[in-house]
Amino acid sequence: TLSIIDVTDSGRTFSVYNYRTRRRSSVLSVPDARLRDESRLGADAWTWIPSGGNVVKVQRDGETQAREIRLPSWYKDIFWISGSPDGRSIAVAGWQAPNEDSLGVAVISVADGRFTQVYTTFGEFAETRWLEDGGLLIEIADTPESFTFYRTRPGGSVERIGSTPRPTSTVSMSADQKRAFVITRDHRRDAWMSKVVR
Repeated sequence: TLSIIDVTDSGRTFSVYNYRTRRRSSVLSVPDARLRDESRLGADAWTWIPSGGNVVKVQRDGETQAREIRLPSWYKDIFWISGSPDGRSIAVAGWQAPNEDSLGVAVISVADGRFTQVYTTFGEFAETRWLEDGGLLIEIADTPESFTFYRTRPGGSVERIGSTPRPTSTVSMSADQKRAFVITRDHRRDAWMSKVVR
């Protein structure tokens, strides 16, 4: 299955798409055209960051109203969200209050809304991804064209995995950490055409 996000001028519609049956399920429409990020949370819920960036919303399939989880005072706002496959935790990334001079990554307990600060650093941007073993992958944009990767488990230490060796615009790693999709920047201002050969 795939998570599908339909974007319109009036908001977003989340759904789970089964590519074998070509059917959608778990459909939820959110009337916020400027919401910051969204994620599937376990098998039966959605979580997202509204346009203001100062709360996390969680809504289970079939519920008519979302639950709000407020940010701790350390955060000015958040911009990235990732729901865990087991539905128990939400990872977020955001800026420190009041002047956004540091990035923070935290894990929220869905059961009680408790925040656990996992990592704090300087950087341009951050993303998170849940790993197959229950750990969390943290991707920090050190500069606009370089990324450093860290791995952690809730309650454990943060381990540096490595950095991109050349200018990079996008990196996406698989949950088993065996594959990565990378878009690099290769400026060839002296060439009009490049040919890719195998």
